[in-house]
Amino acid sequence: MKPILELKHIEKRFGAVHALKDISVEIREGEMIALAGENGAGKSTLMKILTGAYTKDSGEVWFQGEKRDYRDTVTAKKLGIAQVYQQAELVPDLTVAENIFLGEPLMNGVVHWKTLFERAEALLKEYGIPIDARVKVKTLNVANQQLIAVAKVLQREPKLLILDEPTAVLSDQEVTILFHLIAVLKKKGTTMIYISHRLEELFRLCDRIAIMRDGSMITVLDNVHLNKADLIVHMLGRRVDAMFPEKSNDVLGEVVLEAKGVTTDKVEGISFQLHKGEILGVAGLVGSGRTEMVRALYGLDKLKSGSVEIGGRPIRLRSPADAVKHGMFLAPEDRKGEALVLIRSIRENVTLSNFGRMAKGGFINDQHERDYIETLRTELRIKADTIESPVNTLSGGNQQKVVVAKAISAHPDILIFDEPTQGIDVGAKSEIYALLENLRKAGMSILVISSEIEEVQGLCSRLLVMRGGRIVGEVNENLEDSEHILSLMYRSETA
Repeated sequence: MKPILELKHIEKRFGAVHALKDISVEIREGEMIALAGENGAGKSTLMKILTGAYTKDSGEVWFQGEKRDYRDTVTAKKLGIAQVYQQAELVPDLTVAENIFLGEPLMNGVVHWKTLFERAEALLKEYGIPIDARVKVKTLNVANQQLIAVAKVLQREPKLLILDEPTAVLSDQEVTILFHLIAVLKKKGTTMIYISHRLEELFRLCDRIAIMRDGSMITVLDNVHLNKADLIVHMLGRRVDAMFPEKSNDVLGEVVLEAKGVTTDKVEGISFQLHKGEILGVAGLVGSGRTEMVRALYGLDKLKSGSVEIGGRPIRLRSPADAVKHGMFLAPEDRKGEALVLIRSIRENVTLSNFGRMAKGGFINDQHERDYIETLRTELRIKADTIESPVNTLSGGNQQKVVVAKAISAHPDILIFDEPTQGIDVGAKSEIYALLENLRKAGMSILVISSEIEEVQGLCSRLLVMRGGRIVGEVNENLEDSEHILSLMYRSETA
């Protein structure tokens, strides 16, 4: 196969940071190639140069046999280069169809609504996306919004499609839809670059795997006889001996949090206990009510009935401020929309969750603040110039590490983590798992919501399974029995 894209000796610096170092790689027409590496390895920077969002310092980009020296995203789109980003960038108050064709040229300056909706419906049907083109995007869950973001790119029929962590917010059902969509694109001969920290997806989908580390292209491997352990060594430059810390056989402590029949507009009859020094998992498909349960516990959604007790005493949760006052802290799933202030620095974001400890007499102790946050940055290996770097300049995985830093710095008694390792590489995952285990040993009680079965199996002592807004099962023995957990997640209401 002839190359559709050739990158030759690409260099990029941001001040003193050498982000890309002599990157050269060829991508063959019609292939699907994976781009793997740790957070901060340079993957996003390289893709931003390819899509015209960043300008390279030196080197050459050859596309379809011609040297291209574009410096903007519009030109890249006209060439047929498109990217689907980690998190959907859509207009919530517009319909699915309007979002798909937003920015496209109109016929004589007029919107032909019937044609617009017909085209959107045909596109969604072609790629097997079961979403109504006429509903507003704000009524969709995060997973369906991500599928609409994919459809928005596909209507331009790109020659080269970049998929950046496309399954990060998808359940198994939506992942199946995405993989069907990819199969359709492969039949059409679309060339694809696939970025994911879910290594099993790389092995399943891709023809070759290009591996980056510290801004350099380490190697490009054919996806033949590759195994996970060897791929990790190439990515990290070292072996990860154990992904999860060894579980202890500690006897459960006293109950610190109890939900009794909690019911809102989205969940019903939620009852469970969280013990001191325990990591309790919550599993379920996207839309099963996992996040909605957390919103109820944290005072974000109003209770219609039921109660929440902390330390054996009923508490009234009118807002998240009430939850924080009672020693709870939530690290939400939507890091850009709810967890971070993107235009502010790492330091400012972390301090927001820990202002009381950082301040004395209403004033922040600057040196104490900087020392503490610098220690967190080192422990979590957040790749940034300094703690003053704006969060929106970090890679998605490093933004997630800032969310983790915020949660740790709040020093809560009860920590609720919704998708703690979303978009994080395997090396960082093992470090965060070890960190959570250390917090548990220190007496913190942790509730972990995760789409990854392996994650809750390896990390948690017990597991709640949700479906249809209810807790449908508790697993406290044989946590390694994935088939049993999946059967609870997927079983129909009439089964």
